[in-house]
Amino acid sequence: MLEEKQGTIVEIIFHNKENGYTVAVFETEIEAFTAVGNLPAVGVGRSYLLTGEFVEHPTYGEQFSIKGFEEVMPSTEDGIREFLSSGVMKGIGRKTSAAIVAKFGKDTLRIIEEDPDRLTEVSGIGEKTADKIAEAFAKHREFANVTLYLQQFGISANYAMKLYQVYGEDTIKAVEENPYRLVEDVFGIGFKKADKIAEKMGVAADDEYRIRSGIRFTLSYFAGEGNTFLPQSVLCEKTGQLLDLAIDLIDEQLMGMAFEGDIHIENLDGRNVVFLMPFYMAEQNICRALSELNSAQLKPIAGQLDR
Repeated sequence: MLEEKQGTIVEIIFHNKENGYTVAVFETEIEAFTAVGNLPAVGVGRSYLLTGEFVEHPTYGEQFSIKGFEEVMPSTEDGIREFLSSGVMKGIGRKTSAAIVAKFGKDTLRIIEEDPDRLTEVSGIGEKTADKIAEAFAKHREFANVTLYLQQFGISANYAMKLYQVYGEDTIKAVEENPYRLVEDVFGIGFKKADKIAEKMGVAADDEYRIRSGIRFTLSYFAGEGNTFLPQSVLCEKTGQLLDLAIDLIDEQLMGMAFEGDIHIENLDGRNVVFLMPFYMAEQNICRALSELNSAQLKPIAGQLDR
């Protein structure tokens, strides 16, 4: 059964920057516990509201398995100092964070977010440094909001990080407009994963993007089996089974995809066959190379063949 735990990181045992996998010790007002799961850009002193459950590891004992999280902005001066010096904003060490908090107290984070020019009131902080601090804080909050938003659609922190690296501040917009684009743009997200995300977002089963992504998936799957093309009738049948849709809905999308250059349709031996465009171009290049080899003039072999 899932439960919530709000705590502050007091020790980082392990953290993978590539995928966010983290093992860290959290401390609450009444207990300390080890948590395991995806937490991007962690740092000692940062607080989170975790959703998950306690599990028993055969070697390391009881651990809190993280299923979801939300970063909690600190409200005390000590907490704010720890947060600012935790690595969230490069260039702010303990000395600078202490000076900022000494000046603005519990209003520090609000000042950074809403009125960053006032940071220049702190000795040693000029306009450029103030701008960098404000920009870093804005990006941090932006990524935190993106991660929290994507969690509701079953997108882990690991994938949220990959999405943010691709789309940046437009991440939420990109996912909302067409979750199936993730298949093409983000390594590790396949059609079935994107289809589950789309379903949770309320995308219609006969949505154009879904059908086109299903067609590409079917062609790619059979390409992996050694088939660079499929008969159009077979493609429509297999894609219809995959999407649980009528064949005519699949067929309707093929001409548009061919016009836009996603696929190539050709009549071969009296039947229409469909290629993914990269495979069609590869076959054309191979045929061209073989033709050139076949018509090439070979130079006489120099030397004495008997020897």
